[in-house]
Amino acid sequence: MKINVLGILELKSIADGLIALDGMVKAAPVSVLKAEVVNPGKYLIIVYGDVASVDYAMERGRTLGNPSLIDHLFLKNIDEHLIEVLLKNAPAVQHEDEESLGILETLSVASCIEAADLAVKATGVKILKLLIGNELGGKAVLSFSGTLGEVEDAMHVIVPYAEQKGQLYRNVVLTGPHADMRGFVYGN
Repeated sequence: MKINVLGILELKSIADGLIALDGMVKAAPVSVLKAEVVNPGKYLIIVYGDVASVDYAMERGRTLGNPSLIDHLFLKNIDEHLIEVLLKNAPAVQHEDEESLGILETLSVASCIEAADLAVKATGVKILKLLIGNELGGKAVLSFSGTLGEVEDAMHVIVPYAEQKGQLYRNVVLTGPHADMRGFVYGN
């Protein structure tokens, strides 16, 4: 399956999320990658398809879900490894010589996914993990690695983006992470 356009809606009402989802799939031929309740009572929708279909479905979903809309994203030309991470088909990219880790915690899934895409495209960082879902209370966490310069450059790109959207929760750079950290970062 080739995915290069994503549409994401996050809503604070489950009922409005279901209305938006129904309207989106009726409005355009899109495929649903994920549609689920995310604690604390949010609804997350991720669709994909061709540019025009996703754009139209997103417009319909935003209209129907407007009273409850928390965040949204229409992302074209998404990084292929990021898609694999989202599909959970990608093995963690482990580098024995990694110098630094970057961790970005956001208040919405959409802003974290876009930040991941921005970081990869703007710098040479490697996505290690993208946590989205119920276990995070509606937040999302991105971890990535690279040289200290790459990780800092990525942070200079994604932190202002998340701040501008009002979705930044926390960001950190760990230089020279201890080897025992690998299992926690990679989930091994």
